[in-house]
Amino acid sequence: MITAKEALYYALSQDEELKTLLGKGNRVFSAWADTLSVLPCITFFVVSSNLERANIDRTTTLFQVDIWDKINSEKIDEVAMRIKELLHNQSIRTDTELKSFLSIVGMMREGFEGDLRRVSIDVTIHTLEV
Repeated sequence: MITAKEALYYALSQDEELKTLLGKGNRVFSAWADTLSVLPCITFFVVSSNLERANIDRTTTLFQVDIWDKINSEKIDEVAMRIKELLHNQSIRTDTELKSFLSIVGMMREGFEGDLRRVSIDVTIHTLEV
C-alpha cells in the first residue's frame, strides 16, 4: 500500500506545472540529495508521524518540503506558490484507491546556505484507510 511519503513524492513529481518550472530530469528527492548540483530542485523529509488515537485508521504525517536554487533565483518563489496551490487543502490522487490523502500547507520559511537559497514549507498529510 502507498504511504504518505510516496503520495507526496507522486504529487510533487507528477505535476506538469512543477515539471516545467523545475526543468528536465528528476528534480524531486524524497531524501537529502548527496549534492545539490541539479538546481532548482525539491527535497523533503518526514518531521513527525503519528496514529490519531480517536481514529485508529487515520495517521497524520508532517513533512518539511525544501525548494533549492541559486541565491538570486526568483523561480524558487514560483515553485513555492505552485506547491501551495497543488497541496493546500487538496486530496492527493494516486493510482491506488486503498488510501485517501488530504494535504495541508502550513508555514513557509526562507533561508540561505552558502550561495544557495532555500524555501521550506511545512506540509501535513492526513492518511485515511478507505
